[in-house]
Amino acid sequence: LIFLDSDDVFSPSLLQKLYSTAVKTASDATICEYESFIDGTDTFKLNASFRAFPKIFQPQDMSIDLLMALDSVAWNKLFKKELFIKHDINFQNCRHSNDVYGVYSALLNSETISLVSRPLVRYRTGRNKSTQGKKSKDPSGILIPFRQLVQDFADRLDFAKIIYGSFLMHFRSNFNNMDSVFASGKLWDAFRDDQLLFDWMQRHRLKIRLWEDALFFCVCKMSFSDFSKKMQGKITFFRLILPKRFKKFALLFSAVLYYSINFK
Repeated sequence: LIFLDSDDVFSPSLLQKLYSTAVKTASDATICEYESFIDGTDTFKLNASFRAFPKIFQPQDMSIDLLMALDSVAWNKLFKKELFIKHDINFQNCRHSNDVYGVYSALLNSETISLVSRPLVRYRTGRNKSTQGKKSKDPSGILIPFRQLVQDFADRLDFAKIIYGSFLMHFRSNFNNMDSVFASGKLWDAFRDDQLLFDWMQRHRLKIRLWEDALFFCVCKMSFSDFSKKMQGKITFFRLILPKRFKKFALLFSAVLYYSINFK
């Protein structure tokens, strides 16, 4: 099975290379690199290189860096059909992030995963009507797939680090890319109020990347309004000194600063 979006661009050899690799390595999932480009342009950027990672591995051996490189998108991944049938894997019917649960569930249920170190997909960005544009209208949508992953894999402690790390990466990415402080605050507080997910994250807490760890630390300590009041001067300062394209990270920089000062 492969799931291709109609607005992206695919190499004519995509299916052949993924399928031949899957057969050769007896893999349940085979993944290729991809490039991104802004709609209306012809400048392509490699999303992440696979060259530093093993070409064949088991899901429990995934590092945070590899997880980031793989991404949660469906269109650069070929799966064995039996994998979806055996584990009753489906894509969720939610406003955005609807591929996260299906992709991660398939990867975590795989016995073997293989990589193709060639960008065979070109992902189109910059379209206002894309799924990405819906995130600010439903800030807490990213919680839905991870709540289900926690329920499905609660007994698999070897997957705790993968789920923990991937959630914080998605949480930080969504938090950064909201189009308003109001939307970021709704996501922050929705996570605090999600008892199942929040409690699970607290129990399995790890120190990973500074940005994710700092944001989670602040969420654990206070509500978004309390954080905003406490750090208002610092947030304003970061918005003044950061270049235009980085101003949206003022809240995240403030979380890192608070974490650095208060973490024991």
